[in-house]
Order: sequence, then structure tokens, then C-alpha cells
Amino acid sequence: MTLLERAYEYLDERKIIMAEHLDFSSHNYVMEGLLQTTPKKNENVYEYVSFVNKIDGSIVCKSHINILGIYNNLTGTWSWGWSMQIKKSFNYLCRKILLYCLDDEDGRANSEIVLKSELIHSKSNLRYPKRDIERYIAMALYLTKSKYVYKRYNYGTTIKGEKKIIFTEYFIMNTYEKDE
Repeated sequence: MTLLERAYEYLDERKIIMAEHLDFSSHNYVMEGLLQTTPKKNENVYEYVSFVNKIDGSIVCKSHINILGIYNNLTGTWSWGWSMQIKKSFNYLCRKILLYCLDDEDGRANSEIVLKSELIHSKSNLRYPKRDIERYIAMALYLTKSKYVYKRYNYGTTIKGEKKIIFTEYFIMNTYEKDE
């Protein structure tokens, strides 16, 4: 089984878990309150957020979160989180992908070398955005052993006054605490 096949299998397992816990597809939740955790000895600092129900304002869950990447819907360009000039604690998990790509281990399959060469570019023009982003998500979750991905849309207004998605941000969620 290739690395990409293992990554897609991992993603399929995660999709079931995500659907059971929190339905982000309904767009009834908003991410709020970016805070930093206080690390214990030999632990990393993670950014921490709450997901709030837009309808009643209740906190639905809390999670540690890291930026995976941003897709520019206007230009069709993907930017990896590790290439962004932000706090290390906010792109720590995404940097693991870069380190994987830079690892020059002998004996890798040709398909893995091609995949690494695709993942190492800080920005990429995506010909098939839906397929390519799903592949990036699968690889990111598998390589970082993370549990969830949250997608957030950023809207803007066109010259004609139409509301349009400008950027789509993707975040890796590593822990999930449901509010009772």
C-alpha cells in the first residue's frame, strides 16, 4: 500500500469520526478566541479555540488548532501554512509536512518522491482544486496523525456588489473537547 493510499484510508476514518462529533458542513458554527496553551515540560505550544453556535451563542466544542493552508479562490492558488510568516505555535503541525518532504531517506518509492516534490512547494496553482486539496488534507492528517480539519470561508464583495468567497482557510484540529 502506497503512502497516498494509507493517507486516504486515514482520511476516510477521520471523516466518519468528524461527522459523528460535529457537523461543520452546516456552517452554523464560528471559530472564536484564539488563545495559547501553557506547555508542560517537553510539550509544544498549541493555539486553542472555541467553536460557537451562531444561532444561540453556546460553545459547542474546544480544540487545539494549527493552520494547514489557505486556498485563494480567485487565483486558484494554495499556500501551505508552513510558508506563512506567523507564530511557530500556529503552524507547528504543518511544518511536520515540510520536514517530511526534506527528509532524504533512501529506498522511497517513486510515487512517494513525486508526492514529496508536490508537497514541498510553498505555493501551488491547483488545476483541480477539490481533488488536490482533499489529497493535501489526507496527507496532512496522516503525516501529523491529527484528527480533524476545519474549513473557514473568508468572503469579500466584488465590484458588482456580490458576496464571494475570496479565501478558504484550512485548520488542523488535534484535540476535541465537547462542551457538556
